[in-house]
Amino acid sequence: MKLRRPLIVRTPLATIMVSGMLALVSMLANSADTLRILTWEDFIAPALIEAWTRETGSAVKLAYFDSDEERDSIIAEGKAKFDLVVVDGLSSLAFGKRDLFAEITVEHAPNLRHIDPRFTPDCRAGTGVPYLWGTVGLVYRSDKLAKPDSWSALMTPEKSLKGHIGMIDDYADTFIPPLVLLGEDINADEPEVLRKAFEMLKAQLPYVLTYDYPVTFLQTEEGEKLYLAMGYNGDQHILNDYSKAGTWAYTVPKEGTATWVDCMAIPQNSESPALARRFIDFINEPANAAMNAEALGIATGNLAAKALISPELVEDPSVYPPVDFSGSSGLQGYRSIGRDNLNLRNRITRALVKLHEAQ
Repeated sequence: MKLRRPLIVRTPLATIMVSGMLALVSMLANSADTLRILTWEDFIAPALIEAWTRETGSAVKLAYFDSDEERDSIIAEGKAKFDLVVVDGLSSLAFGKRDLFAEITVEHAPNLRHIDPRFTPDCRAGTGVPYLWGTVGLVYRSDKLAKPDSWSALMTPEKSLKGHIGMIDDYADTFIPPLVLLGEDINADEPEVLRKAFEMLKAQLPYVLTYDYPVTFLQTEEGEKLYLAMGYNGDQHILNDYSKAGTWAYTVPKEGTATWVDCMAIPQNSESPALARRFIDFINEPANAAMNAEALGIATGNLAAKALISPELVEDPSVYPPVDFSGSSGLQGYRSIGRDNLNLRNRITRALVKLHEAQ
């Protein structure tokens, strides 16, 4: 079984490593004026949280997950009570349909009128709110290799990169590089197509250093051995915060990739749903959304905020790619996949991780 890093719970005063769900439940059982948010690490600007606390007097406690699977398990079990969760579009749709998320509309949060309507279907209108969006691509150390322009740099690396490649253990994203190189849809469900992708991923294994998310792996003892990895736009900034070299950059391969949309939602078991709705309204005030996007270096789903963001960021194609949402730009969206497809993908990723660990 693959070991996961313990969930991190952070408050303004301390950082606590929580290894068990009961401990997490205990840690989060605080006063009603504390907003508890489950999110990716470094996905909400500290300055935004400070501004929220100054304005409302409400403290914020952040708990970080390390994978979509880990987060979805926490939400589904419902043992830990969060007031807000950051979820990908597919999980937002799935949990919304299961009535695990509370209602959030423009009546609750008037600033939702600023959300780009193109992203609303990704988050299931009424229970999910588009937050940040971007692309899947390559993060690389510019002091170790030239800017890669193709997924081939990751899938069939140069010999000098053996033992320096990072992949992601995910039923959707692991398959993006091989499927795009094969000219297939990233949501492909044909067993024969997925088998071809599996063969490509197996051939890549001798070059792979890790299947951990690059931000996570860089914080380990072997982190400085990572030179090229799958990642997401914005990761380069976090990697440079942790890296001794400070030379991480991000690029989108020429063959195309996937666009992602992350959403905010309020679990039905939230103890402070009104406070959560107020926070969603607060972060979608255009000036706040712009400040958050600028600090993170990630595209916001708030249209009014985009006009307030520096031209340098808005004109950076690695942050705001020229998306036409028709598919002709080479950027594909995620779609819900069937159970058989999901099971096959999970079997393949588990097999890859086991083969990697046995190397």
